[in-house]
Amino acid sequence: MTEYFATRSRWLPLLLLVALTLLLTWPLPLNLATHSVDRQDPLLNSWIMAWEARQLLLDPRALYDANIFFPQGNALAFSETLFSVTALILPVHYAFDNALLSHNLAFLLVFFTTALGGYLLALYLTGHRGAALVAALAFAWAPYRIGQISQVQLLAFGWLPLAMIYLDRLLRSTTTGRRWWRDLLLFTFFLLLQALASFYSALFSAAACVLYAAGWGLWRGRLSPKAVAAGGMAALAVGAVLIVVAQPYFEVQRTLGAGWSRALNEQFSASLQSYRYAPALTHFWGPLTADNYYTHGLCCPPSSLFPGLTLVVLALVALLWGRGGRRWLWLLIGLSGLLLSFGPTFTMVANEPTTWPLPYRLLLDHLPGFDAIRAPVRWAVLLTLALAVLSAIALARLRRWWWSLLAFALLLVEFSPAPLRLIEAPAPFPALAWLDEQPPTRIVELPLVAERPTATADSPRQAWEQSRLLEAQFFSTQHWHTTPDGYSGYVPTRHGDFAREMRPFPSERSARLLRGLGVRYVVIHEADLNAEQMARMAAPLPAGVVELTRIGSDRILAVGPLVSTRPSEQLPLTTLPANQRVTFPLILRPTTVYVPLSRGPLAVIVRWTGANGVSPLAEQRVSVPLPLITEWVAPLPVLIDTPPAGDWTLTVSGTLPPNDPFELSQQVVVSEEAGPPPTLLPVALDEVTWEGETVALHWRSDGPLPRYYSVVVQRVDSDGAVLAEAQGAPDGNVGTLLWQPGERYGSSWTLPLPDGVEAAQTTLRLRWVDPETNDELWLWDGEAFAPTLQR
Repeated sequence: MTEYFATRSRWLPLLLLVALTLLLTWPLPLNLATHSVDRQDPLLNSWIMAWEARQLLLDPRALYDANIFFPQGNALAFSETLFSVTALILPVHYAFDNALLSHNLAFLLVFFTTALGGYLLALYLTGHRGAALVAALAFAWAPYRIGQISQVQLLAFGWLPLAMIYLDRLLRSTTTGRRWWRDLLLFTFFLLLQALASFYSALFSAAACVLYAAGWGLWRGRLSPKAVAAGGMAALAVGAVLIVVAQPYFEVQRTLGAGWSRALNEQFSASLQSYRYAPALTHFWGPLTADNYYTHGLCCPPSSLFPGLTLVVLALVALLWGRGGRRWLWLLIGLSGLLLSFGPTFTMVANEPTTWPLPYRLLLDHLPGFDAIRAPVRWAVLLTLALAVLSAIALARLRRWWWSLLAFALLLVEFSPAPLRLIEAPAPFPALAWLDEQPPTRIVELPLVAERPTATADSPRQAWEQSRLLEAQFFSTQHWHTTPDGYSGYVPTRHGDFAREMRPFPSERSARLLRGLGVRYVVIHEADLNAEQMARMAAPLPAGVVELTRIGSDRILAVGPLVSTRPSEQLPLTTLPANQRVTFPLILRPTTVYVPLSRGPLAVIVRWTGANGVSPLAEQRVSVPLPLITEWVAPLPVLIDTPPAGDWTLTVSGTLPPNDPFELSQQVVVSEEAGPPPTLLPVALDEVTWEGETVALHWRSDGPLPRYYSVVVQRVDSDGAVLAEAQGAPDGNVGTLLWQPGERYGSSWTLPLPDGVEAAQTTLRLRWVDPETNDELWLWDGEAFAPTLQR
């Protein structure tokens, strides 16, 4: 054994790490094509890697335009890209074209490469192979990482230790010869690979390098100009690549507001409780720390940050009896990871943050990139790496091989998750092979991904194991048809509108939407429908939709095309308040159904000019969400700043999809006395029927309604005097917030006539109000929006 740890052989440690990877992930190596650790992230990441592998070969320019959420652009940017992880499995994916096999192979490789990186870093720092093997085990199979075992993007940290080796060499270098350039190239290469694994790892790796270099400067009194130059060149090279890679993310964030709030950051931050919890998969510490179990909010399994005892003891040994200043650099990195993992606010008990702000809050508010991090708890990876390195420093100081053997054995007992609990991959649905035979097109599968039946689960982890959320998207790796449906780390608001519009399918409106989107087939998985959905699917099919075939329990409908005509545009208001930010409506009126194939929000340019041609305000550029479908009218909310009081010309311009430019000008009186513009609702009175003194009112909406509203129903005489009045919800059973666009809703009202007044002498006057603010709403009256409707 002494000879083993002393040998200079490079192969035995490598083979040991391979064996360790197979042992601690057992029995997955025997089930690479049939099982996974759960049915949530592994299926999502299988789809991501399969899409990246496919597009890098077929059409790199359309890499981010994934086959979900059509027509939304840059859909791949709604989740992490896994470019460097995908690169590991490209040959296997091209050879076998099996997304789950490729994912599981990547799963094994990221454990191996992380262990190898930890081993090489510790060996570089200590020269002690036994200590380096302990560091490899400590870094790759730490409880924190086992708790993230389903998220391969968070497991892929093998390149950071290699980058740290060459960063250290650059900091120590005194010359700029061939070796210096080699070290710079390798530092840049490994840092870039780590950054391309995920945006989390990009930020964490950059922070680790900055902290190490800053600590080095404090330790040695200064950084050499050569080290500063090397850092600058590496940052420029990596930054140049990341700017290109991240551009779609910036576009998504700019147009859709796809960032994470402070409240969500706090929900996914560490607490003292999380540092006392080990994952249930670790057979030793899992049961012992089970009392500290919690969830992140209501949805997600806990983060398991308990480091174990062996690593903590070894880290203390390194700090107290170690030699050299590097241990303090790793202490700096570890403590920084610990502090940042607590997020914006210090928390002792999970989900109960205190009022004590932490430095992360400043970084979140002022440093670009931090709002792309949903879970600050993941900064704990820096603490994990630091503890692994410090353990190697301690064992190298203790020297004797049996200390390393003892530590290795203790860590195996503390950290081992084997045998892993595996979940069988979902079974293909009956129509999958048929879909695979069809030319590339657009499809919709029903029920939609978020409506798939789910089993009752006792915990978030069990829910992930049983989840069916990703099935359709995972199986799309076999046919690659595009769909308006989908799931990702960020789900655009527009997709919620799509799900709402599809709820009453096969209604006429939902069919028009599918036809306008260019959907060719609807696949109905009848085995997954509940009784209500089955009853709805039994309804007659609308125009443009026919049943094509049945395959097992799958029913396939063919959908015909629909010509979507450009709508006309209107600016309805002529008065606005001065010097305020207001919502000005831009009205779209189609002659037939309008389904805009929009990759994102409508970009609107707003200009104000006076009689002399001078503009009082700078040109304003506003992103305005477009409705999925408009049948008669859509008021688009354009947020604008108004000029000082006066008579001004308001010009609004833009380009409606696919490529229809428009420009509207309107004379607007801006005054200090004017009130805020009214709220316009795409609601029309569909039918009025009288029976004696009772009137039945039926309404339709051409889009989702954002609040619960009330209607005021008045019977007035020829002079406008109110003879009878009633007020309440427009539909007594369904509040307006829950109205289905295009569907009919209504209620009846009793309006008694005074003695001596004939019904023919009266008029019905209707207006909608917001019961919370008492603001009046304008409704569609066939040709224009009006504050009241007369019938």
